[in-house]
Amino acid sequence: FDSARARWLFDNDAVDFWNTLHGVARESLGEIFGPALELWDESGTVDVGEGRASLGCLKPEKQPWLYVDHRGTVRLVLDYLMPSVDLSVNDLRLYERDGRTPRRDLVASVQQRLEAGVETILSVGLTRPWQKRGDTDKRHWLQANNIHLKDNPLWRLREER
Repeated sequence: FDSARARWLFDNDAVDFWNTLHGVARESLGEIFGPALELWDESGTVDVGEGRASLGCLKPEKQPWLYVDHRGTVRLVLDYLMPSVDLSVNDLRLYERDGRTPRRDLVASVQQRLEAGVETILSVGLTRPWQKRGDTDKRHWLQANNIHLKDNPLWRLREER
């Protein structure tokens, strides 16, 4: 990233923001991360030092579904993939100010919008290298960073609190 080349793209206009997301979004994880992405064990990984990108936007082929797991982590499932993936969601808007406690009412609201078919673009990314218990190597793990919904692409924390 070169901050000298950064430029302002829009000024809080929902249509412009959505069009920008739509313009950069890809239709598959493979288009974003390249052939180094391996889907396995309900997740996806890229070996350290491999892959085409670390962040991207995905237009999912089928609506994902959102839930809070038994540990209190917001998760997103892409069940049209083979194998399906169940990703952690790091969108801070879905958590209380402590960054750990899920806002269950908001998670349910977003899930209802997903079920209603609201067009969705997901910001997806890879974690820092991390070695899962029982694994032999550190890997970059696939995660969902943000959920963008066409009916309100600019929703902010302060609007929902």
